[in-house]
Amino acid sequence: MMIAVAIVLLVVLLLVGVPVPFAFLGSALVFIFAGGYDPSFLLPYGYSKMNNVVILAIPLFIIAGGLINRAHIGDKLIGMVELMVGRLRSGMGIIGIVSCAMFGAITGSACATLSAIGSIMFPRLEDAGYPKGHTSALMASASV
Repeated sequence: MMIAVAIVLLVVLLLVGVPVPFAFLGSALVFIFAGGYDPSFLLPYGYSKMNNVVILAIPLFIIAGGLINRAHIGDKLIGMVELMVGRLRSGMGIIGIVSCAMFGAITGSACATLSAIGSIMFPRLEDAGYPKGHTSALMASASV
């Protein structure tokens, strides 16, 4: 029952527009005060979960993707793939998929791939006549 109350409170706070960390804090406070949990247990437990190398790698991969995007390496990669498969039917979609595959092999991160290649390919795909929903689905699935 307590979990349902905390989830409902979390959803309501997010819908109202409370920032995400404060919404989670409100939900955690429900557990602490109404659930009978010991507050001294939460700080060491939270620190042990945040003190993880994998959690640090995610934003660093996204930053790497942004740097590669700003250095226009993604444009050069897309230009190379466009020379290979640009004349085929649905060429722009294939260019996006192959570029995401190559960029993902370089960075190892779907988030970095989507931020770098997606920001270049979205306008190109829309100019080629692809619907926005199709473009979003294509880039999101190709980046993985």
